[in-house]
This record gives sequence, structure tokens and C-alpha cells, in this order.
Amino acid sequence: MASIALAGCGYRPGGGDIRWREDVGGFGRADTVDVAGATLYMVAASVLSYDFDAGEWYSGGRVVAIRTTDGLERWTEHFEGGFSAYTVDDDGVAVAFEETVALFGSGGVRWRAPAGGDVRALAVAGDRVYARTTAPSLVVLADGERVGETALDGTTGGRTRGPLVAVGEDLVVTADGGNLGAFDPSGSRRWGRDGRATGVTVADDGVYVTTRERLLALDPENGDVRWRVDGIAADDPPLVTDDAVYAVGGELVVLDHEGERLWSAAEPGYVSGESAVAVDDSGVYAVTGPGLVAFDHDGTRRWTVAYDDVAAGPFAVDPGILVVAGGELVCHVR
Repeated sequence: MASIALAGCGYRPGGGDIRWREDVGGFGRADTVDVAGATLYMVAASVLSYDFDAGEWYSGGRVVAIRTTDGLERWTEHFEGGFSAYTVDDDGVAVAFEETVALFGSGGVRWRAPAGGDVRALAVAGDRVYARTTAPSLVVLADGERVGETALDGTTGGRTRGPLVAVGEDLVVTADGGNLGAFDPSGSRRWGRDGRATGVTVADDGVYVTTRERLLALDPENGDVRWRVDGIAADDPPLVTDDAVYAVGGELVVLDHEGERLWSAAEPGYVSGESAVAVDDSGVYAVTGPGLVAFDHDGTRRWTVAYDDVAAGPFAVDPGILVVAGGELVCHVR
């Protein structure tokens, strides 16, 4: 059971206090941990584990869904084959195995569909999944069917720094090596440009691309560069909100939508990954050397909770701010 850390007559929790914490196994074997809606997902591309319900060992991919309200498990799905690609997006979770793509929601598998090739990158938008295959091609899957495919230029590399797919409301962007291409939701080509991207985020007002040297904002209509900021060594996609753009490399850098630096926080030990920073109406949350740090939106430090090692997070959810540390899922008060 989750342990409630708020005790004492008349006690009112303050920022950074622990609302609840829950022991959840398997975080150390997860390849990605992220939140979609009110569910935290752990995805392991290939694990050897024991299924106590079935009374047998299994080897293959695994997806675990955990409630963000209290840290309790919703369900676990096992696959006989390992995953060649996987993603946790705002609209759900998708994994690829044996040229098949499975889309998950909070209740489990929504549908499975053949991708028609080996998949190396995925993105989810509503009930659609966009798959980058080794053909190379961009495959559109919807409602359990393969509804479109567009041939692409370029190569396909490994899972870690290979092809990327990012999706917005009416634009899909895929990147691989020095090629960057944009498509409408049906897969029809809109534009292409040279650009060696390590991360791509598609937002309402533009396409934001990280490299190991700079951050660029591209016009979503034609791919032209609107602005660029050098010296940002971010490998992962930036977080883009209505008010600001957040990039995490050697430091947390916060920019406005014109590329002007608003503030930054430079400390060693930032967690690398798409979940390295979380933002909500109450503030900005990041993991630094000292631990989990909460900032006001102007960059003022509000509180710090010491952690030696944060494996995933922070994640902003309704109950508070989640981090995975020491084999536990911990929810902190904002």
C-alpha cells in the first residue's frame, strides 16, 4: 500500500513534502519511464522475468502501467518478442515487435497492426501511430490498420540515436542522419531540409529541433529557420509550452518563443532525457546535482529535495510531482 507522509493534527503540507511513496519493482530494467494522462508507463524492450500468475519464466518486451494517483499497478503486458522501437506520448504508448505495432491506452492494448517492415521509431497522435521503418518509409497506422505509407530518403540507424518521429496536431516530422522531413497527418510530404537532429518537438507555433550544438525553431509551413541559439548541447527534444521553450543539456535553459533567453540554471547532474524537466501552472521542476528542485516561472528557486540518484522524472501530475528514485515512485507536494 502507498504510505501517506502527511500526518499530525492541523498539519498542512508544504512544497517538496512527500504526499505518498510506493515500492514498484522493475524500474531498473525499464528502457523508458514516462507519463501519459493519469498513467505512468514503464517500457522494457527485452527482459527476463518470472510471471507469478502463469508460474513460468518469460523473455521479451514488457509494458507496465501504474496509476499516478497512488502508485499502484494498473496492468502488465508481456510480449514474447523484444521491442525494436517504443514511445510514450501524451496520447498513449506504442511499441513495435516483429514488424507489428501495438497501441496502448490506460486500460491496456487498444489495437495491433502490421507495419509492413522493421520499425525503428514511433510517435502517437490520438488513435494514429506513425512508424519509421528501415525501408526507409513513414507508415501511418490507425484503428488497427495500415492506412498509408510514404517512401523516404536517408538511412536508418540504431534505436538510441537513429531515426526520430515527432507529431503535432497537423504535422508529422521525421529525422534521420542529415535529413529532416515534414508531412501532413495522412503522410503526404510538406517539406524537407538538411538538419542533423538529436531531438524534435512539434508545437502549434513551430518545429523545435535540438542538435548537440544548438536549438533551432523552424517554420511549420516550409521548414525555414526562424531563429537559432548556439551553445545549447541538448540531445533530447525540448519541452515546449505556451509560454516558453525548455532545453536540457549541461544546464536547464529557458527561452521565450522568439529565442530570447529568459533564465537558466546551471548545475552538474541534470538527468538526461525527455522527462528531465516538468512544467505546470505552479512552476518548473528539474533534477540537478542536489536533487529535485522547484523553480518559480521566473527562475527563482522555491524548494529542493535531496536525492542521490533519480532514475526517471520529474513528472507533473494531478497529485503532485513524481520522481523514480531508489526503486520507489515518490509523489511530492508542489
